[in-house]
Amino acid sequence: MVTYPKVRKQGFTLIELLVVIAIIAILAAILFPVFAQARAKARAISCLSNAKQVGLASMMYMQDYDETVIPLRLDYDASVLGNHTDSNNQWNYTGVRTWRDNWPYIIQPYLKNFGAIGCSDTPQVDGPDWSINPENKTKGNSLVINDMMSTWGRTNSDAGSTSDPVAYAALNKPAELVQFADAASIHKGGDAWSGSQAGRDAFLKNPDDFSGYSKYTCGNAFLNPNRLSWQSPTEPTLVPVPRHNGLCNVVFFDGHAKAIKLSQYWIRPGITRIARHADGSADVADDWGGEYDIFGQNGVRNN
Repeated sequence: MVTYPKVRKQGFTLIELLVVIAIIAILAAILFPVFAQARAKARAISCLSNAKQVGLASMMYMQDYDETVIPLRLDYDASVLGNHTDSNNQWNYTGVRTWRDNWPYIIQPYLKNFGAIGCSDTPQVDGPDWSINPENKTKGNSLVINDMMSTWGRTNSDAGSTSDPVAYAALNKPAELVQFADAASIHKGGDAWSGSQAGRDAFLKNPDDFSGYSKYTCGNAFLNPNRLSWQSPTEPTLVPVPRHNGLCNVVFFDGHAKAIKLSQYWIRPGITRIARHADGSADVADDWGGEYDIFGQNGVRNN
């Protein structure tokens, strides 16, 4: 009978296990940030796609309403809006449904999706009072309308209190004028009012940096450079923000959307590239509404 020597099974040594664990840890440290960046890029692409849908819906509205652009709000009578009763105390809000006369509702027959004006990177926290919307369970929008380039349009129920809607023909360069932007109420410390000045100072210093602010919700509109220059510093600072990878999604009045670097376009006399003379010297004039201001145009709603 032939016998064979027993083969001893040998496992990994402790040193080998530690080496393998160390290699896995190193790979994880390298790959996790890459995965996070990929997810952030995917969210940015999704939000830009939503912005394009909003631009298309806005153009459809304009075609139905005699070539006038969608207003910030229509001044409906309370009897038209009706009352809201918060039976579940979701937002602790009851009364006239005032949010229904704002553009997010006006555009819904064409957009049919409240989610298109929101963003997964926008936390649902307390913002300005007018951002509360008990019906679709949000406390703020991400993509909002250009305040100074919009109007509070007239309605039959309240015909003399608001301005006429903006005619598309009144826009000299609709393809170079922003109608909607990814925006936020930015402040540092306190709330949207008491911390507004600190938030505004930080934004004007570097509009490409979206870190360090207390809260990020917005109302229904953003302020352009002209309005921000005279708006009270104790009012909420509602401005476009680089929410995705240092870029801000914007929609132009001709319906197209793109991601831009705010520092190149937000007019800051003496600082911004387009607010300087050709020889590099500072331009201290107020250039708002001028040739290079993509957020404002002279002659439209007194910009």
